[in-house]
Amino acid sequence: MKKLSNRVLRSSLVVAVLFAMISCQPESQSSPSVTASKSEVAPSDPNAGKSISPVGPGEKVPDFKVLSFEGKEVRLSSFKGHPVMIDYWATWCPPCLEGLPHTESIFKLGANQGLKVMAICHEDIGPVLKLFESKQYTFPAYMDRESNFQRQYQIDEIPVVVVIDKEGKLVDYIVGGGQDERIKHALAQVGIKIDSIL
Repeated sequence: MKKLSNRVLRSSLVVAVLFAMISCQPESQSSPSVTASKSEVAPSDPNAGKSISPVGPGEKVPDFKVLSFEGKEVRLSSFKGHPVMIDYWATWCPPCLEGLPHTESIFKLGANQGLKVMAICHEDIGPVLKLFESKQYTFPAYMDRESNFQRQYQIDEIPVVVVIDKEGKLVDYIVGGGQDERIKHALAQVGIKIDSIL
């Protein structure tokens, strides 16, 4: 009986220590959690998820800088005069990976209409280049190594798609995957006609 109570006591202690360790870990600012998915984020709910737009629709969005694959610094403001669609994603995020073929399609269909696409991630370039080579993606991708975009656009969950008009004002801030219709609607508001994303 005494052995059993010692075992129960030790097991309880181990569980308590593990719980304390897990609940005390600081949240990482460099890797947003993936809690938004197709089934969790309804397209009709503009406030779904924890990521919240830094500005309201029609307001000027913050400028930011990222790096191209070639290491060149690029600012959002360099696309002034063009509508922009930003896709914030990661190689380890299933809803993000499901959305990348859609980003490729939008890039190809929107380029002739003046749309600029920025696919931004916060990772080492190696896995990103490997993914791009294997999938033969051609859309412009950028690295947010200093978390400029992530911080300024208050991203806690991914994927996030941001549509900005040619004057640099927010049209829509979309959290979670599987929202093609909402993305098409936002693009239509900036004059980009996409009949079918895939």
